[in-house]
Amino acid sequence: MSKTQQRKVNLKAKPKQKKDLNSRDLNYILLLSVASISTVLLVLSFLVQSQYRELLLSVFLPLTVYSWPPAIHRLSKRTWTFEELMERLVVSSKVLESPASWSRETANNTLYGYTAAAVIGLALYYLMGSYLYSPLGGLLVLFTYFLPWLRTFDNRTSLQRRVEMELPIISLMMWGLSEIGYDVMRMVETLKEETEALKAIPRELAKIYRDFTVFNLPPDQAVLKETEDHPSKLFERLLGGAVIISSIGGEISVHLSRVTTEVLQWLKESWDRYGRSVSNLGELSLLFLLMIPLLAIWFAIVQGNVQYGTDMIVYFLVPLIGVSLYIYVAFQAPLDTVPVKGNPKLGGVGLAVGIIVDVIYYLITRSLPMWLAVLIPTAAFSLLYGYRVQRALVRKSEVESKMALLVRAVGEHVRTTGDNLYTALSKLKGNKNFGGELNRIIERYLLLSAVSDTPVPEMDSWVGKSIFEIMVKTDKEGVLRYEILRKLSEFADSYYDAVSTKRRSLYMFLGSSIAAPVILVAMIALTFLIMNSIAGLANVPPLQQTPGVQFPPQLQGFLQFFSVFQNIGQTIQGTIPAMELAIVEIGIIYGLLLAKGYDGTNQNTFRIFQQLMVSGVSVFLLHFVITHISLSV
Repeated sequence: MSKTQQRKVNLKAKPKQKKDLNSRDLNYILLLSVASISTVLLVLSFLVQSQYRELLLSVFLPLTVYSWPPAIHRLSKRTWTFEELMERLVVSSKVLESPASWSRETANNTLYGYTAAAVIGLALYYLMGSYLYSPLGGLLVLFTYFLPWLRTFDNRTSLQRRVEMELPIISLMMWGLSEIGYDVMRMVETLKEETEALKAIPRELAKIYRDFTVFNLPPDQAVLKETEDHPSKLFERLLGGAVIISSIGGEISVHLSRVTTEVLQWLKESWDRYGRSVSNLGELSLLFLLMIPLLAIWFAIVQGNVQYGTDMIVYFLVPLIGVSLYIYVAFQAPLDTVPVKGNPKLGGVGLAVGIIVDVIYYLITRSLPMWLAVLIPTAAFSLLYGYRVQRALVRKSEVESKMALLVRAVGEHVRTTGDNLYTALSKLKGNKNFGGELNRIIERYLLLSAVSDTPVPEMDSWVGKSIFEIMVKTDKEGVLRYEILRKLSEFADSYYDAVSTKRRSLYMFLGSSIAAPVILVAMIALTFLIMNSIAGLANVPPLQQTPGVQFPPQLQGFLQFFSVFQNIGQTIQGTIPAMELAIVEIGIIYGLLLAKGYDGTNQNTFRIFQQLMVSGVSVFLLHFVITHISLSV
């Protein structure tokens, strides 16, 4: 039996062994002792008849609340030492860290938690005036003991997302290497180096290669040790299946081809689900926009202060809704690879120019609307910072839409004339069907072929670069065949089909984002018209003050409520400047949502610029409509 298998057997057997208490079990004894002592002191505090009774309760209540959950947890795991628990968590997290450091950190955090629980409990007692609020102190710091478990969950979740983002690239490249004749461990050795686009999976492969070379584990055990209980079942299926099939003499390329097809189908389905859920979210967010003017007026009437109502909307509700929408989109979005980043230098120049324009505008007009003060610098920054990313996304889309066509054309040349890759691409150069970006890549390849052994041009699409790299490597090894190129074109088609599905499912979200500022303008104008009409109807003499006329109390209350609407026209007029700022805020929020949700990266601030242009036009439209309504009322 190997050392790894023996270790697994020992780990599984440990809970059934009855161990003697030793120094490593002090964590268990300490937690149970503190919980028992704090409970006894709490009971004694209830019995004390003194002016300090509530003070003592505000200390021991949070201590008791904080100490018992860790004690009960350790009681349920009493057959394990704390170091063994941390070791299992580290292994489950798939990180290269010391279990002893986790144990020390958790022990220190637990001790700090006792102090924090008592201090927060006392603070709540003094703030609220009652010891009944003090148990919240224990609940607030309860995470300090359970932090390793939360950390493990976070590590596994983030690793799963990062691995599954890179899985289409790795599976495609592994299939290409298998067609050249690489075995599993040689694939691992080739792909274990981190790149700009690949970080998570190369680290997993590096651990496999370490176990193979440093610890002398056989290839199948080295792979299965890392893939067992992996957060990503797709990754486990890809590598685990490959090594099992290899060990029994099967064809790895058939397995990798099938798994790559499954990964691309999974990608298509996940993007489709995401697009539909986000589109539904966009429609719901439009309902909130319909209520903004009415909420502002309601706050203003209730508080008798227009400034209060507009501040609640502009500085609290709209940002809160925006942050909530962005968090939802960020957590729901399937990750995408966008290698290009924004230009911070140009962005800084744009921000400075925008601020200067604001200052000049103020010096000339002696007034600067808040919406304009925000719009100009933000639009200038977002345009210059994100334009490079927007151009890269356009190039990426063009490559992905034409790559399958290029691979098929190369395949036909290989099949009919026996050309190699260089000759085939030389003949295809300048073909208008490929578009300008692919023709640029072909020209770059032809130039690199004269100076490099692996002439793979840089491009903004990972799928395009991966396919091109496979063609170059198979051509270099002399195994570039029509069957390989046909399969590559099918993969390229599958990926572009997944991307197209994502975009189609997001059309509704795209439309609602563009329409959001215009819809808000329409609702503000409609509210303005209705409220001014009500103000005209409510402009009647104060009947309750007519000499000789006495009204019942119920009718006087009704008349007083009705008289509130006499000044509602002025109230809605006072909310217009804040509503203009809200329109600009909506543009920024939906620009961020489009960048993250539609393009896959918040680096594309060009989307914010586009949305702000719509918001600026919407504000001018609002001015025109409000002026027309004011003249007609």
